Amino acid sequence: MVSTVEAIGNRLYYSKYQEIEAVPLLNYIDIGSRDQEISRIISLRESLFIFKGDGVYRLAGDPGVNPVWDIGAFDLMSIIKAPDTATTLANNCYYFSNQGIIKLNESTLEPISRPIEDKLIPFISTNPNLDNAAFAVGYESDRA
Repeated sequence: MVSTVEAIGNRLYYSKYQEIEAVPLLNYIDIGSRDQEISRIISLRESLFIFKGDGVYRLAGDPGVNPVWDIGAFDLMSIIKAPDTATTLANNCYYFSNQGIIKLNESTLEPISRPIEDKLIPFISTNPNLDNAAFAVGYESDRA
């Protein structure tokens, strides 16, 4: 018997209600354009944020027996540059994007790296592998 896998990079699958190991083939949501794969998913208190090459998408809803999902573009201008830099701290998500360091929460998205752009931009331009090498870790007890 040969197994086949349908690889669709913008597709988010979800499990059956209260059966996390059971994921039917029809339980999926397509996020954004098909030609841009999902690079990272971060959960905050009320939402999932899906980072792709064409923007940031927000998924919220009720995962009950008959799931109801609300999916939409949260910000199409902020493109994540290094997927491993997305981390959470105090119900906020921080990540490195084409607009610098971004702080995102349930309702807003704002660049926070303006004070260090004079140091950040030269560092970015001299490190071509930054997208694959950069990462971030949130440390809740130290608020850092």
